[in-house]
Amino acid sequence: MDKDLIISELIRRIDELSVRVAFLEKENALLKEQLRKYQNQKNSRNSLVSPSKDEMFNDIFGLSISEGGIHYLLNRFAEKTRPVYEKIRQVVANSISIGADETGVKINGIKAWFWTWQTPKSTFNLNY
Repeated sequence: MDKDLIISELIRRIDELSVRVAFLEKENALLKEQLRKYQNQKNSRNSLVSPSKDEMFNDIFGLSISEGGIHYLLNRFAEKTRPVYEKIRQVVANSISIGADETGVKINGIKAWFWTWQTPKSTFNLNY
């Protein structure tokens, strides 16, 4: 390839990337606007009550789904991934070296614990 052809191709690629960057910047601005209300922990009705899960799904992803539907999907996901979760637990439990962390959290105002065990290749989490 001659020098002019290489420069021409680089300019073409820069133009393509510039168009893509402009698109992503617009998309980012729209997402920031949609997420802005969640920074203040107020819902779309400007209430002090945090936005509901179904409201967040609709605002962020444009998906109309009830909170019950979200719970159903999460429970199905948990059931389907249980064998993988158990395998990770076994890998960590059988490791020669394990790091651990215990962190206190509040879930619906109730004190709970979040435990993490790590090996160089796996991480296992548990909360109570």
